[in-house]
Amino acid sequence: MPVLNGFEMLSLLKHQPKVVFTTAYDQYAIKAFEEDSIDYLLKPVETERLEKTIKKLQQFQHQPPVYLPLETLIKQLQLKKDIKTLTVKIGDKILLIKLDSIIYIEAEDKYVFLHTADGKKHLTDFTISSLEEKLPEAFVRIHRSYIINSEHIKEIRKSFNGAFVFVMNSAENTRLTSSRSNCEALRERFGI
Repeated sequence: MPVLNGFEMLSLLKHQPKVVFTTAYDQYAIKAFEEDSIDYLLKPVETERLEKTIKKLQQFQHQPPVYLPLETLIKQLQLKKDIKTLTVKIGDKILLIKLDSIIYIEAEDKYVFLHTADGKKHLTDFTISSLEEKLPEAFVRIHRSYIINSEHIKEIRKSFNGAFVFVMNSAENTRLTSSRSNCEALRERFGI
C-alpha cells in the first residue's frame, strides 16, 4: 500500500472492520492477529487456504454488527454551525467580519488573511484548515493556500496545466489559481 501500511491504516479507523491480511511476508502474522484480523494469507495464495478463509468470513456474517456509540454517530452527522461572522483582532479591538463580505482567504507563510469586498486584508488567528472546517458550503478550498467564497466568483478559466483560474468579483479582479490535485473536485463542484 502506498504511504501507509495495513496496520497504520487500521489504527486510523474509528470502527474495527473484518480484516484478512494478504502479504508475502510471514513476520507480521502475530501482529495481524493481535489486531483481531480474521486470517493471514501468504502470497502466493493457495486455493485450499483461500477457501478456509472464506468459510471463516461466512461465520462472521451471522454475528450481530458492532455499532458505534450514539454520541460518535451524532458528532459525525453534526452539520457545520451556521456562523455569520469571523473575528479579527486589531490591537484591543475585535472586528466582526461578515462572511458574505469575504471574497477569499489566503494562507501566507504562518499567517492567514481574510480579503474582503471593501479591498481590505485582515489578519486572523484561525488556521486555514480550521476555517475550511467551520465555514459554510459557499466557501471552497481551491489550493492549500486559498479558500474562496463561491458567491464572489466572477468567472472561471481553464489554465494551461489542467488547473483553474478563479477571477474573483473584487475591485482588483483578483485571479487565484487552483492546485491540480483539487481539479477533479472543483470540476464536479462547479459542473465544469
